[in-house]
Amino acid sequence: MAYQRKKDPNVTALAPYYRLRDKKVAVLEPAGGSPWAVFVRRHLLTSGAEIVSGKPSDLKAPDLDGLLLLDGGGDAEFTDEGSQGLIREMAGAGKVLGGVGASAVSLVKADSSLQKKKWTTSKERSQSETLAGYTGKVVEADGKLVTTTGFDKTALRAFLSAFKSAID
Repeated sequence: MAYQRKKDPNVTALAPYYRLRDKKVAVLEPAGGSPWAVFVRRHLLTSGAEIVSGKPSDLKAPDLDGLLLLDGGGDAEFTDEGSQGLIREMAGAGKVLGGVGASAVSLVKADSSLQKKKWTTSKERSQSETLAGYTGKVVEADGKLVTTTGFDKTALRAFLSAFKSAID
């Protein structure tokens, strides 16, 4: 980029700031897909994150900096042993965990250490759960656990900002 200050012309190279450069994030969505998958992936990619895909049983905590579970618009449960094992491994390694909507319940149920943290989910889902720590906020960040109700783009933007801060 060329610019001129007073009478001196200058040339400078501008490079975007990639906040999550060299960070790897696994984004898991339920079998039926998620309405937020493209939105979330795009925001992570434009922050410089590398999106890792694969089956939960094939992913390993030492290879990741964060794990994000997406809601499918209903009861998104990641209750299979591969997902639950990965969540426990990530929590044990002190990695960042994120949950959108109903998937936040799967995070909290997977590891007893997460049940002591504050978290949130959709109101419909929270009424059927009696887990401690539920706050009802749109976005809740408690250390390495970041969750959201995930009901609109504003909530997701706030969630992704908190998620990126936790990884950073």
